Amino acid sequence: MNVHKTRNLTMLATVTAMIIAVSMTVIADTNTTIISTSITNTTINRDHDHAASVTARPAKNQTENQYLPLIEQYRLAVNGDSDARDLAFSGFESAALQNPLDPLTIAYLGGLHTLIGRDAWMPWTKLNHTERGLDTMAKAMMMLRPEHDQLLVDGLPVSTEIKSISAITFTLVPFFFNRFDQGYELLLEIIESEQLAEIPFSRKAYLYYYAGLAAEKEDQHARASVFYQTLVDNLNQGEYVEKARLQLAQLSDY
Repeated sequence: MNVHKTRNLTMLATVTAMIIAVSMTVIADTNTTIISTSITNTTINRDHDHAASVTARPAKNQTENQYLPLIEQYRLAVNGDSDARDLAFSGFESAALQNPLDPLTIAYLGGLHTLIGRDAWMPWTKLNHTERGLDTMAKAMMMLRPEHDQLLVDGLPVSTEIKSISAITFTLVPFFFNRFDQGYELLLEIIESEQLAEIPFSRKAYLYYYAGLAAEKEDQHARASVFYQTLVDNLNQGEYVEKARLQLAQLSDY
């Protein structure tokens, strides 16, 4: 009887040991699978994140020309076309809502607020829209990133486009808004930048015209004449050529 008990205990111990061994093997295999899966997933996630980051970077000379029709309306609005102003405002307002992180739409929306302020009859409407527009344009410039030097709009880097319309607006609003100095300095910075050197003169002529106007406001008549003359010397015809010639004729009296 004792012999049978001893055999049974021995067999039980052997079976138990086998079960434990098998269990440990299964656990080890499972852990290996989990670790392997984790590493694979990490690799996949890293590859995905890398691909996403590469995709997020704009390619050289990628454009934002989808806004050109609205920009053309904006240019008409600058010259006093109220219908074009309202059309551009509606379009850029919608674009800004759809792309709240796009500084180009934000900048133009700000510019349109200042045009609404310019054209308004009521003093408080003038003040509110103009202040809102200036603040919005300043916000757009703060949103600029290195990739906006690569993106183009109508042949000009998006960063330069945003800075230029903001700078011009800052120099044109009344002095009590305290934006003139910032705008004038920014205009000079843009004109002297290496980025602008590669741009055809016809695309940047307006910058010289508005820099001339800003110089005149500072009674820097000689400097203004240089800006206007540079414009005339580099272009034979065009809207800003004629305007520059008129300004040069007026400055000849000084």
